[in-house]
Amino acid sequence: MDTYDDSGWTPANKTTSVNGARGLTTPVSLYAGDYGYHAGAHLFRGHFVAAGTESGISLELSGGSAFGYSVWLNDTFLGASGGSPWLDSAQFTLQFPSSLSQGNNYVLTVLSENTGYNENESGGIT
Repeated sequence: MDTYDDSGWTPANKTTSVNGARGLTTPVSLYAGDYGYHAGAHLFRGHFVAAGTESGISLELSGGSAFGYSVWLNDTFLGASGGSPWLDSAQFTLQFPSSLSQGNNYVLTVLSENTGYNENESGGIT
């Protein structure tokens, strides 16, 4: 995944949301519905330069009943869940396999299988 070019993807750059059920908890909206994506597989990629102090990431995903997800840091698989029929969201923390090198570029990739959502449900990363 180091050579993959995602520059043509829809940028997550909206500072407001049409989501009436939940306000933003991040600097920009990561609700897929704000960008016109409402069901199916949602692939999020975030680029960052490491400070060197990062040890993991805490995420909250919403994807509808029994949704699943997988997470990678660069080419390293961090974790996944096949979902549960009783849950439509998940909060979790994943540890990075080793310390990140200060000043190096990293890409966090999150694949979420969205099973659909009710009107005004969040559907994304918070």
